Amino acid sequence: MEVKIFISSRTNIRETCLLKEYINSFNKEYKRKLFKYGISKVTPVHIEPARSSITATSVREKITKEIESSDMFFLILPSNGGANEWIMFELGYAMARDKKIAAFTRNGASIPGPLENINRIPFENLSRKEIFYQIL
Repeated sequence: MEVKIFISSRTNIRETCLLKEYINSFNKEYKRKLFKYGISKVTPVHIEPARSSITATSVREKITKEIESSDMFFLILPSNGGANEWIMFELGYAMARDKKIAAFTRNGASIPGPLENINRIPFENLSRKEIFYQIL
């Protein structure tokens, strides 16, 4: 079985690239452990609406389709904690679809209101092992 992870972030920041790199490395480094859990491949998915040349409606349709087909949802919160409308839309959609959610934060960024109980992982303590265990 393939595990798809949708990555939501404000822009294609360094953290997004690092998270994608870590996830892609699992297919090689943790192949035996993944296989033990019935996972043949882990694939990160990231869509960046701000850099897309298509309409907002098309971006929204693409995002919902990708979240729908994903097994997990990873949220990268900016250091100022400011989640834009796309991040909130993606997070709300993932929650409504009962996806497993993990939020990666920097400098203690917070998640507002009813979302504050989401599992948070500080980027300062980020390791391949930590991300791997989130997948399992």
